[in-house]
Amino acid sequence: MDPRQHRLLSALRHKYQTLVALRGAVSARAEIAPRDELAALATAFPGALRELDRLPMASLEARLRALELALAEHAEPEPWMWLQAGYHGFMRAVLRIRRLSRGRPALIVDVASELAALAYEPADDEPPAQRFGLADLIAIRRPPRGRLNPWVIEQVARDHGVTPEHVEIALFSH
Repeated sequence: MDPRQHRLLSALRHKYQTLVALRGAVSARAEIAPRDELAALATAFPGALRELDRLPMASLEARLRALELALAEHAEPEPWMWLQAGYHGFMRAVLRIRRLSRGRPALIVDVASELAALAYEPADDEPPAQRFGLADLIAIRRPPRGRLNPWVIEQVARDHGVTPEHVEIALFSH
């Protein structure tokens, strides 16, 4: 496994360690997790709070174990791991581009200039600037049917050569 892949899987492991800890603490105290922890998790891993709401503890723990095995190189990384890393990175990038685009002129003449003006610098798990075309920037500003998540899932599916349903299952099914 190359260093970039190791960093991506380590980040996912951290996410699942946090999800398991939050679920356990909330169950033990029968209360809501601290707002600042939830906000930090949602910022680093957009969609993680949906996982926390939807997935049972057994699924969260199974995903954590699978990541630990892959990181220890006792097992091959599973396809859902790459789909998750792709989704979190793509969604984080899109949310940042959308936020930075507020107040900018509606007309986009040149995608590269627009992303440069926004100072878009992708993280390891985020798409490179060249990945975005004019249609993408328009969709980020005004998502189809007003919802960004289905569009991001379609983009991740396209980038990974799978169906959107496959990505949805990898993200939120147990």
